[in-house]
Amino acid sequence: MERLAGVISVTPRARWAHRHEVRVEGDRVPTQSPSTRALPGCAAHAGANQPRRAPRPRNYDDLARNARVIRNAEIVYIPGLLQTAEYARHRIQEGVGLHGADEQEIAAATAERVRRHQILYDTSKRFEFVVTEAALRLLLCPAEVQLAQLDRLLALAGMPNLQFGIIPFGVYLPTAPQNGFILFDDLAVVETFIGETMHHGDEAEAYAHAMDRLNAEAVFDEPARQLIIRAIQSLRGV
Repeated sequence: MERLAGVISVTPRARWAHRHEVRVEGDRVPTQSPSTRALPGCAAHAGANQPRRAPRPRNYDDLARNARVIRNAEIVYIPGLLQTAEYARHRIQEGVGLHGADEQEIAAATAERVRRHQILYDTSKRFEFVVTEAALRLLLCPAEVQLAQLDRLLALAGMPNLQFGIIPFGVYLPTAPQNGFILFDDLAVVETFIGETMHHGDEAEAYAHAMDRLNAEAVFDEPARQLIIRAIQSLRGV
């Protein structure tokens, strides 16, 4: 949710041909546009079968700071608020790789995401995360980076205001985990490779209901911890 883990949104500009901005889990990385081709979500497509959208806050820091409850479902990525710096860097690098960005910009976006992690220690907030077991197993970064990331998940497991669930392989899923999303209180944020949508009202409630159903398919506490440990052992060849 941060982040939203590893997905790309192109923020439309009035002069698309000169500059655009890649948003990866809320971290804005400016790049040079490779073409003048309009993308879905840009002004040229406005009003054509677009979902009802809430006004855009300034950035994800505002959303995270103002929310009392943050709920994040991810399919193949570790949630942005739980990522190590190196895992986050690989996710951001993946996103901007399609559009181009220099190393300084990637480093700045990574630092921004890591700073956002401080809200986890605000005990007035409640955090709910659910991922599929694929997020533990897929190597979307070097093995040593994944191992450090899994160790971090174990370290965070005891936080009193944080719930972390894992949907295991090999179980019946009445609700398919189709895509990642974040709920900031009553605002749902969904990111894809081609855009970002923000939803209030009935649409946000639908995502909240989906989160409830995904939680019902997940395991928590010691069973979740054992899944993480098994993923670590498999990665180490134990």
